[in-house]
Amino acid sequence: MNICMLIDRYKPIFSGRAIFLEILCKEFKKENINTFIITCNYDNSSSCDVIDGIPIYRFKSNKRKYFGELLFGLNFFLLLLKMRNNFDIIHSNSLAKGYISSLLFCKLFKKKFIFQSACYGSDDMVTLKKKGRRGRWRYILLSLIDGYIAISPIMVKTYNDCKFDTKKVALIPNGKPMDEFYPEEDKRYLREKLGLPINKKILCFMGSIIRRKGVDILIEAFKIINKEFQNSFLLLVGPNKFEILEKENNLFVGEIINKISKYSLENDIIFTGESKEVSNYLRASDIFVFPSRQEGCPNVVIEAMACGLPCIISEMPGISDFLMRDKEEGIIIPQDNPERLAEEILKLLNDPLKANEIGKKAREKALLDFSLEKVSKQYIDFYRNITKNNYL
Repeated sequence: MNICMLIDRYKPIFSGRAIFLEILCKEFKKENINTFIITCNYDNSSSCDVIDGIPIYRFKSNKRKYFGELLFGLNFFLLLLKMRNNFDIIHSNSLAKGYISSLLFCKLFKKKFIFQSACYGSDDMVTLKKKGRRGRWRYILLSLIDGYIAISPIMVKTYNDCKFDTKKVALIPNGKPMDEFYPEEDKRYLREKLGLPINKKILCFMGSIIRRKGVDILIEAFKIINKEFQNSFLLLVGPNKFEILEKENNLFVGEIINKISKYSLENDIIFTGESKEVSNYLRASDIFVFPSRQEGCPNVVIEAMACGLPCIISEMPGISDFLMRDKEEGIIIPQDNPERLAEEILKLLNDPLKANEIGKKAREKALLDFSLEKVSKQYIDFYRNITKNNYL
């Protein structure tokens, strides 16, 4: 079985979904399932490349609105036509560019097409249906395909609410290699290696420094924490410089830097930028904090749980309660509430035994439900059922 993966952003461009897709394709290879990836070319990378044995094809997106989209779709279709004997399924990660051409191709050449939403409130079926004429057209097109992967229960609910055939919907969360994400006994060594304070209690946030991730709420909470627990330190791991086109994100980073300066927190907060030391930063930390406003199934929370960290995350029904049981495998707090966030962090800072207990249970939950091996098998089983028309 061979899979064509569609995704808008792939290496070297940063994307949480791209990181997961990379490790998933490597896992597929162990099961003799070949994949290749079609993505957009945003930074003049090679149009054809091989990374870790996975072929990558990159298309430049034409900026001319209507003619450009038509030309892009035509070129995309021609590539699929050329490679039609190299795949059985097209798997579109969110509304990847070229998904319409791909869907048309699958209908004409009897290939299977699978769609996977990435973020609730952005590309799920209920949201698409409400997004004007273009959103409704997308919704209609996606209602015609062969299968759907929902990465959290709230995504499953959107298909149910839209009266989709539930036999075509599979709940498959994100997964992580547990041999790369594990608890660390010797945090001192890692902190020295990473240039982090040795004796402070380190709070870690991981993700792009954007408004959706709730970093503004975290800074407000840390202002409170730093006054009451002066031995605290905040680590912000993730991209904080964006392309020129992402003006809103760059302005937000500026707002965050201004707040840090205003509250005189410069000596107690570090921005790492995009990093390859994800596992090390997590294992060097004491508490993971993720006050995001909107997600699908956040990889970073699974990674932090696998590292045995007590996690405090914002409430997102059908997502946060899917990842952890509140007060047992983590702490779930209301969104946009810096005072409550600070309160829960301070409780864990002042009760290390409780923090350790929650971290252990988080690790157990990650091993049970979110290991890469388990998730990979779920994908493969779904692909096989789709190709045989044996829906789950």
